[in-house]
Amino acid sequence: MTSLTSLINIRRGNIIIARNAQLCYANSIRWKDIIEDTKAQVILRQNRDNCAFCPTCPSACWSPTQCQQQCPAHCKGNCLSETICCPEQCVGGCYYQNITTSTDLICHACRNMRIYATGKCVQKCPTHMLK
Repeated sequence: MTSLTSLINIRRGNIIIARNAQLCYANSIRWKDIIEDTKAQVILRQNRDNCAFCPTCPSACWSPTQCQQQCPAHCKGNCLSETICCPEQCVGGCYYQNITTSTDLICHACRNMRIYATGKCVQKCPTHMLK
């Protein structure tokens, strides 16, 4: 059995998932929650349909034990949890670098660019720095 547990954000383009005989739960995923392009199409064909029931998740799951996280609408599919949005410059989620000493969220990837020294994602290069 195969799953797509690392897939958390699709910035552009359509999705076609087809002829994956070992891929379970593709039909249960809320694809619109992870696609940024509102016009994108999702096509799922000839994947594995006879998968075990997902007992831990009420609606969408990646595997029998891993639910698809649901972000609040205002997070635009980019959240740490169901109550915490990631910074706008993040793509694919975020995390706390050190939850005991820091409240700064670190992006898994940056939408535009990352300042190497701080790890922060920014929209454009600050004027005092070189690209």
